[in-house]
Amino acid sequence: TNGISAAGGVKKRLFDAGLAAKTEGLSRGHLTHALYDRLIFNKIKAALGLDCIRFMVSGSAPLSSTVMTFFRCLLGVPVVEGYGQTEGAASATISHVDDIASVGHVGGPTGAVEIVLTDVPEMGYTKDDTDHRGQPCQGRG
Repeated sequence: TNGISAAGGVKKRLFDAGLAAKTEGLSRGHLTHALYDRLIFNKIKAALGLDCIRFMVSGSAPLSSTVMTFFRCLLGVPVVEGYGQTEGAASATISHVDDIASVGHVGGPTGAVEIVLTDVPEMGYTKDDTDHRGQPCQGRG
């Protein structure tokens, strides 16, 4: 976005409007926008060599909500997050490809792993925890 900020004027206003429209569309399950993709985002994807991308995976701790939303808007494809250990099981969890609205988690367990929850009383996490700090992934069956 530094290039857009440096361009300023109409380009910046158009980019900001497109980003706002696509961000709002994510909450309704839409990754694409007919006007703003054609005017802005498809050109940026092509310049980055990403015009044929179908989906993207981030394998780390959860991306910030701002970064995740930006990637989904810019790329117009599902961006999922996962967690794993190369030395252990590679992918242990991954968010669902149809979950395009939620952020801040690395999804549920993959079919190849078993995850065991353990009490961590010094952090206030126990098997009796009822405040549901995490949010369930919307769109899972």
